[in-house]
Amino acid sequence: MKTPPPRYAPMRGEAGPEFRELIQRIPVVFIKDPPQGKHGKYVGHSDIGQIALLRLRRPHGWEVLREVRGFIPADKTSTGKEYPERPNGIVGVVGQVTVLIDGETWVVSEEGEANSPSTSWDWENSKTAASDAYKRCWMRLGLGLELWIEQGSDPSKFWLPGMLDPPESEQVEEKPEETEKEEKA
Repeated sequence: MKTPPPRYAPMRGEAGPEFRELIQRIPVVFIKDPPQGKHGKYVGHSDIGQIALLRLRRPHGWEVLREVRGFIPADKTSTGKEYPERPNGIVGVVGQVTVLIDGETWVVSEEGEANSPSTSWDWENSKTAASDAYKRCWMRLGLGLELWIEQGSDPSKFWLPGMLDPPESEQVEEKPEETEKEEKA
C-alpha cells in the first residue's frame, strides 16, 4: 500500500468537531512527571490510546513500519547487570497511525527512540521506541501537542485551540443587513 502524501492540520475555519475535540488539552490527571534523567512531562502510551478513542469514538490503525538499527556500546547497570556491545541493535522505530478525523483519512508517521538502548535488549528497545513513535504520531495530529510546546515554557504558547473559529453552536448570529427599501423608509 502506497502511503499518501502528508496532510497538515486544517486551516482556520475548516476544523471539524472531531479535530476540535482531539486538540483540546489533556486532563492533568493523565500527565506524569518525567523519569529521573529525562525532561518534559508526558502521558503514557495506554492513556494516549484511550484518550484518542474517547475523543474520536472510533478505533485507529497503528503499525511499526521499520526498525532503526545502530551501534550500541557495551554497558553495565547500577545493579551490575552487563550488556554486550551490539553493532546492529535496535535504537528506534518508525511507526504510523492511520485515523479517520471528520470524514478524512489521516496517515501520520513518526520516529520513536529507545529509552536506554545500551542497558536493554532489542525486544525492549523496540517496545519503548514503538511507544514513543505512537505518542509522537498523535502529537502530530494535535493530541497532547501542548506537552511538547510547553516543555519548560509558558503555558500560553499552546494557542492552537484559540485560533480556530468557534463551533457553529457558539457563533453569534449577525443581524441581517438592511435592504435599500428599509433604509429609504
